[in-house]
Amino acid sequence: MVPFAFPRPPALWFRGKRYRIRDDFRRVLTCYDVLQDAAFSDVEKVDLCLEILAAPTFRIRKLPPEGRLRLFQQVFSLFVENGGAAKETAEKAFDMYGDAGSIYAAFRQVYGMDLHRVRRLRWWNFSQLLANLPDGTRFTDIVAIRTRPMPKATKYNAEERRTLAMLKARYRVKTSEEERERNLAQGLKKLAHALKSAAESQKEPDKARR
Repeated sequence: MVPFAFPRPPALWFRGKRYRIRDDFRRVLTCYDVLQDAAFSDVEKVDLCLEILAAPTFRIRKLPPEGRLRLFQQVFSLFVENGGAAKETAEKAFDMYGDAGSIYAAFRQVYGMDLHRVRRLRWWNFSQLLANLPDGTRFTDIVAIRTRPMPKATKYNAEERRTLAMLKARYRVKTSEEERERNLAQGLKKLAHALKSAAESQKEPDKARR
């Protein structure tokens, strides 16, 4: 079923239980913040993100560490990563955090939408609206500068190349979305390894008691 066919918040069935997915764009961005925060342990990151993105909390807390990790992976894969599918050509051209101001202004200009006040906006909807912003906003102008190829040097275009180089330097992406995604993927692998090790170490005392 296409994502915009869901009139209500979607749900996910996991191990015979139903979990409500809370994929408002602010919750997803908060989850990204948690995953990149070194103050939290790997297990804490999974638990916090699940409480941000899924419900009911009491059911999540009853799952073993391995179950919580697998549930998180499914939620992230189905409702977060799929939501950003439309950014294939743009992921290197902007940063969700560094460009937050111009993204906010573009949504006001084009859609008449105040991202601070909108009651609910699913991550999929937000991603598609962002990816399909038309030309004529400061955000799309900046993206155009970043993605514009540097013309081959000739004896006539030295000033054009110099101007474009200055603009690219001025509006460069300090931390690319590609780098964030790579760091996130590495973090998820680390989470899986840590929780697997924890589960195996927990089994050892059980064997010793038998």
